[in-house]
Amino acid sequence: MENIKIKLSYWTYPEGDDFEDIETFKADLSKEFETEITSQPTDAMGGGLYEFVIEIINNVDFADIAKDYLEDGVKIGLGYFWKPIFKRIKELFKKNKQYNPDIEVAKFIFKDIEIIIYPLYLDSIDEVIDESIQTLSRHYFKIKNETKSATSIHIPIFNQVDTYEVCAYRVRLNVDENIPTFKKEDYFKLWGIKCVNDTDYIYDVNNKSILKTRFYTQQEYDILLDKKFEAER
Repeated sequence: MENIKIKLSYWTYPEGDDFEDIETFKADLSKEFETEITSQPTDAMGGGLYEFVIEIINNVDFADIAKDYLEDGVKIGLGYFWKPIFKRIKELFKKNKQYNPDIEVAKFIFKDIEIIIYPLYLDSIDEVIDESIQTLSRHYFKIKNETKSATSIHIPIFNQVDTYEVCAYRVRLNVDENIPTFKKEDYFKLWGIKCVNDTDYIYDVNNKSILKTRFYTQQEYDILLDKKFEAER
């Protein structure tokens, strides 16, 4: 599909065992999109194996998509190309249940912003993607105007102190998550915004308010937790 590139990456077992029918999956996806799929074996035997990091790169400004939605009321979103991708991924995962495959994160990269959506439960991204993009379209210009230099929007963020009490605002954690359950509504409460000057904001979707405060992605949280453990030794 013109102007869209799909990048998928994931870790495999050290022995190098890969997904069954992965070559067929690659060939099928490449018929519609410019596609780059990479896998790499790792010695780490914990979580993260066979979990896709998905990047969908679109050579347009998200501001143009948001403007069209606001002016014309057109029900637009990313579903028109996300749905066939997700359908193929689910088919691949179904054939490879022995690896417990999953999606780690989905990144929608536009010329002016990167939108990062995290899974909360099975098939949650597929369920909320269209509504998330439509909701973001209604709030996008307020976010850009009030933060000035936003580079990425993280959906969703949670205001709950983690198990080790190192932070309050964060993404859903891969390990030791102390929030017992997640629902679709969680995607439309708090979003995180990162800016070029290393400033973070939390956007309250319902109240249309912005709070200047730090939030942590999984990678940032891991670094923070390592520092805490190191200091306690």
